[in-house]
Amino acid sequence: MAEGYRLFENKPAELFEDAHLLGNGSLGASVFGDPSYEAILINHDTLWSGQEAEKINPGTLENFQEARRLTMGGQLKEANNLINDRMLGYWSESYMPLGWLHLTVGQSGDQRNMPQRRTLLNELDPCRDYRRELALDDAVERITYARGQTAHAREIFASRPDNVLAVRLTAKGGRLDFAMSLSSPLRHEQRLADGEASITGRAPDRVEPYRPYFHPRVVYRADEDSGSVRFACVARVVSTDGAVSRDAMRVYVTGATEAVVLLAAATDYAGYRNRRGRDTEALARECAAIVGAAAAKPYQSLLADHVGDYRGLYGRFFIDLGEPITDALPTSERLERFASVEDPALLAAVAQYSRYLLIASSRPGTQAANLQGIWNESLQPPWASNYTTNINAQMNYWGAEPYNLSECHLPMSDLVRELSDSGRLAAKKMYGMNGWVAHHNADLWRMAGVAGEDASWAWWPFGGFWLAQHLWTHYDYTRDENYLRDVVWPVYKEAAAFLLDFAVKGEDGFYYTAPSTSPENKFFYKDGSIRAVLGEVRSGNRFSASRDDVSAICRASTMDLAIARELLGRLREAAGLLGLEAELDPRLPEVLENLCPFQIGKHGQLQEWDRDYEECTPGMSHVSHLYAVYPSSVISASSSPELFDAARASMQRRMQHGGHNGHWPGAWYASLNARFRDDAACNGLMREMAQGLGANMLVRRVWQIDAIFGWGAAIAEMLLQSHDGAIELLPAIPRSWRRGRVLGMKARGGFTVGMEWADNRLSGAVIESARAAECAVRYRGKEVAISVPAGGKVALDGDLAGDLAGASRPAGQLYSCSIGIPTANCGRTEETSITDSRLW
Repeated sequence: MAEGYRLFENKPAELFEDAHLLGNGSLGASVFGDPSYEAILINHDTLWSGQEAEKINPGTLENFQEARRLTMGGQLKEANNLINDRMLGYWSESYMPLGWLHLTVGQSGDQRNMPQRRTLLNELDPCRDYRRELALDDAVERITYARGQTAHAREIFASRPDNVLAVRLTAKGGRLDFAMSLSSPLRHEQRLADGEASITGRAPDRVEPYRPYFHPRVVYRADEDSGSVRFACVARVVSTDGAVSRDAMRVYVTGATEAVVLLAAATDYAGYRNRRGRDTEALARECAAIVGAAAAKPYQSLLADHVGDYRGLYGRFFIDLGEPITDALPTSERLERFASVEDPALLAAVAQYSRYLLIASSRPGTQAANLQGIWNESLQPPWASNYTTNINAQMNYWGAEPYNLSECHLPMSDLVRELSDSGRLAAKKMYGMNGWVAHHNADLWRMAGVAGEDASWAWWPFGGFWLAQHLWTHYDYTRDENYLRDVVWPVYKEAAAFLLDFAVKGEDGFYYTAPSTSPENKFFYKDGSIRAVLGEVRSGNRFSASRDDVSAICRASTMDLAIARELLGRLREAAGLLGLEAELDPRLPEVLENLCPFQIGKHGQLQEWDRDYEECTPGMSHVSHLYAVYPSSVISASSSPELFDAARASMQRRMQHGGHNGHWPGAWYASLNARFRDDAACNGLMREMAQGLGANMLVRRVWQIDAIFGWGAAIAEMLLQSHDGAIELLPAIPRSWRRGRVLGMKARGGFTVGMEWADNRLSGAVIESARAAECAVRYRGKEVAISVPAGGKVALDGDLAGDLAGASRPAGQLYSCSIGIPTANCGRTEETSITDSRLW
């Protein structure tokens, strides 16, 4: 089929998780699509509560050595209590909603109390043939419906080139009347001019987390004492064939058949630790200038520039998993039915939608996508809509490189570099150590200290180092030596400085990371504890994690050890590539070679901690100890087969004990099972992940976006892997993916891969490289070595035979496994090479 992937519904959204999401990297819009009362939620990626602040508990440094002594001495509960009581810190700041663009359609008189009148309006003048659709191939939301004899339509998109949200309303066979206004849940002022509404305001100085229930929950200081972020937003009717007027509250358009509204938003956030202006009037002028520049273009030029920019990223990758079965159903119904109806085409749409969301929420120069991307409607969003660094922030970017969106990965690099700066103060003031450190939460202000509440998640000084893995991943896919030298090397070198100071040598000669946690999990550390708990449960008593034989603190978690091995090993590899071996800390070989070894436990599983403790929650959602398998490859099938099998046993054990197989845990489980080549488990997890999602695929009630990013990344991992010494084709595709075609996928080493299969068997593949390079290609146990010339390609058939030497070919010449790309205009198929940019 031609791509044509889309999300569509036949009714407006009532909840945030059902609204369609638009974005240009920094400006976010959530479109609900009500015929009478359109309310478009506006977000900006730099609008957060709070300001720069040093949030470090002095008790951390004062008690750290005692906590370490207790841990190394086996007094784990005492160490856990000490950390909880004296060494934890503060919750992060929160990502804020900016406001709402209100478009009340069909009414030109008094617009007061419109939210209460919306249902009445729709009942008195019902619409028919309603449809709202987000097309993934051009990132445009289209809403159509009929009311009476009038056919109404809206086109909405967020333009990166012009930095505006564009809304075009049309009416055929009748007239278009609507009122326009702006509002905000934050402190703000509203102004109106001819055809224009604007608001200016500021974010709160502090927003407490949605739990626990602190009061007051939203704090504003006096203006003169506040360093919080200022913002402005301007919406203007830039063209219409109707009459434009205003009163004290709204702008009105009457008697029209067409109107175009442009919106711009800005904040005074000027970058990490840069001085902010705090001048809302200047921000309003900036927004007005942006709108004015965009308004100078015809609407069709705005649209064409938006589509051209977007497709420059989206059009790099193509996927076809067969004819759709449920494509005629609204997306929300497709997701519900996927549990019982095999429809691989839905997963192709999921893969492309995950790419769409990354393009929409993460562009060079923007903030990294947070827990909700760049979309949030709540003053107190779940988990502050922050950067949660023990899985969630990282999962947002797992698909960036394999899906050919390297540029969209760069905001993560910026986040890590800035954390490595703020983390120097945290390392010194919390631990008295060199280098940098970051923990469980981060925010716009680059909070690097320990969060609050409980040691099991808050006490984790390896959060920043997991984030840093993304820097190496970007290098590994691009092989950009300048990036390795300028970005990876300084961040890794300083991270290693902390790790080498932090590692503590035990009496057995091994190095530990005490006091350590495996994020969010706890264990019984006394003999007989599990039997005692089971006895209590059988007697009807509730199990309490506050028992004196339960701890989150250990000498070294497997995750800490995996991250340490990876980071120190990559640093040594980078030094060799850059000729900087002389700059390595002389302690590095000693610590790296003598880190506490990974161990296999009594169930045949990879141990989660340095000793074979029983988990309090065998079905725990987090599988932190399996980081070593995915997203890392410290443990792989070829390098450490026994540990790899033990990791597989851990995965099976976690799932058998009721591990959460949907949402972000299911996404991680699916990627792990792809590494384990368990296509049946992957297929089951694909189905479970489709449940409990809104029409925009955000997780209902908690709104997390990591699940869809992780879902897309798992599909990529099922299609292609390149972490274990070869480019492996179709390592874990289910039987239901009987035929398919993928173009423009990336592999480590700087390779681009296209492949096609039929009857569950590879038909052919093309490997391309911008530089002369050699690699191995693997399929179903067979492996061949190929040499790809600079700017050339190698074509292979389904038995991995073909042009192994990579003879140079003229541009556009067909190969034995040439792949048809559907064209946009007519749906026909033409043969072309995998790098042909004409995907649409």
